[in-house]
Amino acid sequence: MATRKFRQKLNPNFAAAHGLDNQVSEENPSRINTAKKKARDTGKLAANDANLLNLKNILDLKVIVKEVSLEKSYVPTYVAENLTFLDISDNSELEWDETILQCSLLQTLLARHCHFQEWKTNTDAFKNLEKLDLSGNFIKEFKLDCLPKTIRELNLSSNQIEHLLLPTAERDLELPNLIKLSLQENQLGNIPSRVDMPMLRDLHCGRNQLTELLVLKQNFPNLTNLDASNNVLTILPDLQHLTSLTTIQLDFNKLTQFPKMPSTVVRVVLNENKITALQPSKMETDEILLPNVAVLLIRNNCLTELEGFMVEKWTKLKTLDLYGNSIKTLPYQLGFLSELSTLHIEGNQLRSIGSSNLSNTPAVLQLLRRRAPETVGENVRKVSTILSEVLVKSTTFTLENKKLEELPKELLEELQRNPVVCNRIKHLKLTNNRLLTIHEDWIATLPRLISIHLD
Repeated sequence: MATRKFRQKLNPNFAAAHGLDNQVSEENPSRINTAKKKARDTGKLAANDANLLNLKNILDLKVIVKEVSLEKSYVPTYVAENLTFLDISDNSELEWDETILQCSLLQTLLARHCHFQEWKTNTDAFKNLEKLDLSGNFIKEFKLDCLPKTIRELNLSSNQIEHLLLPTAERDLELPNLIKLSLQENQLGNIPSRVDMPMLRDLHCGRNQLTELLVLKQNFPNLTNLDASNNVLTILPDLQHLTSLTTIQLDFNKLTQFPKMPSTVVRVVLNENKITALQPSKMETDEILLPNVAVLLIRNNCLTELEGFMVEKWTKLKTLDLYGNSIKTLPYQLGFLSELSTLHIEGNQLRSIGSSNLSNTPAVLQLLRRRAPETVGENVRKVSTILSEVLVKSTTFTLENKKLEELPKELLEELQRNPVVCNRIKHLKLTNNRLLTIHEDWIATLPRLISIHLD
């Protein structure tokens, strides 16, 4: 959790005995003057951690008489009205006042860890503002319609915000350029749905009091990262329309069902929930759950089993954390995930796996492979043999005289994990088999394929 910086008074007796100044704050004139001199030439005013008490002094960039050379008068290039960058962060006793409104051309405004209890601006105040950081203040409500349409990054984290206010009109608020929205560590019960943010890539709303996220029903075609951890969510809307989503973090909530997610998701964190099954409700029988997932963390939930037909599709899985559930058996398919290197299964009811092996991932995977039906193990060995033959500078992939009625799906999946091999294959020989069709996935997997021999 973010911390606020405050200057504390010394013990009065100690201060008096040692002749120390016991004032809480005193502006640092040297720090302020240096910042103002740089601002006059660059248009960037960095007055962070300068013990500012008000904004009027720091924003007065006019040249003091003693700073003017007698031979050549100095005229500042920038004054408050045309600053492009302002950082007044870490001034713990600085309160908001309307003096800041004169900086009408700001593109970046940083005011972290000040003493702001409110933010009184409107869309006409900062028409060019792209980044606004108000984290670590004491703001209780924030008017979203005060933001200009140019805003790209908004950080309101670590405040006391209970409400994000919208205009009373029924029309949606448009923030067409907003890329990153940080709302974590507040007291929000919901996020308004009537906000159009088509460019949003990062949404951080963890550590609030959110009971729902209906805002996610909107179309966010560019949303990549979602963090809604440490809330009181019990259910989520279908997220499959968020086709750019790669990372989703929902740990420390009250979810009972596994959320429906798009196939693009790579990292899923669902620790400390109440999820009973990995299969979402109303899941189609031929639907693949998380085909691109590399990291799946779901410790301390209420899982009782792991479905083999889902596990075998996780061909890119590297880390799986199932610690602290109620799983009694593991599917043998888990043992054939070649990318899986980290597996946490402690704290379950796995009586068939010795306690000494629970934390030994290679040993567990080997044990699961031994439990596989004979035909499965034989197919895996055939796949390894065939691929090893292809790897020897060959451009022809041969599956002749196998009496195959269809091409092995295990072989296709192994090829998909070896793009170097796929790009090398130009010819596919399948003569003397019983094939009626070749699935289009084979053609898509071999981009340099020139010929297929069937007769």
